Amino acid sequence: MPTCRSVLQGLAALIPGLAVSGLAAPPASAFPPGQRFICTEPGCLSYIDDPVEGDPRTGIPPGTPFADIPEDWRCPICGVSKSGFIPFG
Repeated sequence: MPTCRSVLQGLAALIPGLAVSGLAAPPASAFPPGQRFICTEPGCLSYIDDPVEGDPRTGIPPGTPFADIPEDWRCPICGVSKSGFIPFG
């Protein structure tokens, strides 16, 4: 049975602009304003970083683009680093 990661890697090969942690990905600043990012950690596909909402639990104010989130920021659900996120939607 394929893992979530292998499915995402397969999708990344088919969908231009979709990046998966561990594969070459464009920098977050290359995406349009308002671009959302989803955590790719297996079992944590429920957290989506939405710049409109920010992340008050970790001190990220509304309106903060993903590219401007500090590099040491972690997913508030599973703790994965920023590199574990891919563009969503």
